[in-house]
Amino acid sequence: SSGINAEYGKGTPRPTISWTIETFEGITITNPREDPSERYEIDIYKTLRVRFPVPSDSGRYTCTATNAGGSVNATGILQVLITPQFRIPPKDSWVPVGSSAVFSCTVFGSPTPIIEWFKDNAYLPFSNTYQVQHVARLNEVMERLVFQQIRFEDTGFYECRASNPAGTSRYEFSVAVTDGTPFPGDRFVQDALDNAHEFVEN
Repeated sequence: SSGINAEYGKGTPRPTISWTIETFEGITITNPREDPSERYEIDIYKTLRVRFPVPSDSGRYTCTATNAGGSVNATGILQVLITPQFRIPPKDSWVPVGSSAVFSCTVFGSPTPIIEWFKDNAYLPFSNTYQVQHVARLNEVMERLVFQQIRFEDTGFYECRASNPAGTSRYEFSVAVTDGTPFPGDRFVQDALDNAHEFVEN
């Protein structure tokens, strides 16, 4: 669980303490103790505790002290951290030269991860031979590495690397650009043969 503390305010009469939660998803909870999820606790010391925090709990937590003389408040930020996780990773591909190719990478994490692309262990620099399409929403990001006309020199080992303050995750995949003629030991051809053999046997 995660706790956010508020000391008793000084004042006469003694102030009452209340909490308001404004999540980054746009949800406002004005009385956490009565929230139907029953995941919030406020003890006698006015400490607000969140049981089993999830990314949707991230947001602004405001403590307000009020008495007959007025009110004062203080706000703290809760950010629930989750290491980037690949939801839809890119796949190894065999691509005919000159054709278009798209490699997609969808990652979940909190806060929303940042994606970087690498080729043969080096950062993939800006180039007019491809483009990166980016779509992000809260805690999830999708990027597409798009080649309009893939070249032989685009063959290699690629990596989609996702990072946020919780950590870094990597997913490697290979791209083989050929003239369309299968070559001995081609994994894609072997997979097709294996599937054909299995179909015949069944």
